[in-house]
Amino acid sequence: MTVYGDLVALSEGQTRQWAISGLVGAARRSALWGAETGALPGLAADPQEFPELPAPSPTPSP
Repeated sequence: MTVYGDLVALSEGQTRQWAISGLVGAARRSALWGAETGALPGLAADPQEFPELPAPSPTPSP
């Protein structure tokens, strides 16, 4: 799926549409087979390397 993700990011037009279709199909087949696709199929990302989210700002009271 990573190759399809790269093609989606780096291509245009019909090639990009083909890559999107391939990525969606591969993610669906993987899920049906019980494979762990992660939150973002096709992207090689390690959640441990993500930056921390900022603390939520307090909401004003009515």
